[in-house]
Amino acid sequence: MNEKVLPTPSIPKYAFWDTDVEKMDLQADKVNIVSRIFDRGKLDDVLKFLSFYGEKECARIVTNNAYLQKDAMYLAHTLLSIPLQDFKSYALHKNN
Repeated sequence: MNEKVLPTPSIPKYAFWDTDVEKMDLQADKVNIVSRIFDRGKLDDVLKFLSFYGEKECARIVTNNAYLQKDAMYLAHTLLSIPLQDFKSYALHKNN
């Protein structure tokens, strides 16, 4: 069986300026990574991590993040077709 193996994305240092990315584990830290990539990453980074973790897992992470920034929430809403009301962070942003 020829399964396509996706390349492991590198964690962009500009999105994790306050963290030693060399010590981060892509599996153990995936909630932090996905949240920060949607909040601070470039679109290319978001797409790479969506491919790496999968849309379902990324959707689970971003919808459960109560502090996701407004722009990140709208990006996830658009890319993953998630209703805005499904985001825990929606309550923070719905009147702004």
